[in-house]
Amino acid sequence: MDPSGWAERRRQFDFDLATAAWQVAVTPGAELRAFYGSDAATADGSNNLSGLSDPVVDALIEHAVEAETREELVVAARALDRVLRSKHIWIGNWHLGAHRVAVWDIFGMPDTPAPYDFNRGVEFWWLDQEKHAALIEAGAF
Repeated sequence: MDPSGWAERRRQFDFDLATAAWQVAVTPGAELRAFYGSDAATADGSNNLSGLSDPVVDALIEHAVEAETREELVVAARALDRVLRSKHIWIGNWHLGAHRVAVWDIFGMPDTPAPYDFNRGVEFWWLDQEKHAALIEAGAF
């Protein structure tokens, strides 16, 4: 199938199975409506590929979107996750339990971790001017 034909089929939900990769925000919000909300289930070209239309899912999405505290958001998101998983609307794919990070030797590591470190072994760095200058002097740049 050519790309334009697949795009039209996807727009009209004319498929039995589709592959897609979604990246979700660290803090889920209104985009949940586009992926799992009832209004998106029948909207041509929406990201609700399964056609899911469920008032319980809609209510949980609204709880997540309208959460006033992080704790409320976490509770709503976990409940939504459980409900969505119970519906078996996707097959997990393309999962990697780690982050791939390339390090170039012009960066230094901070003594104190960054406040938004992933807490999973990913470290943040910044340009080390001395290393950078040495590489320029050596003709690396």
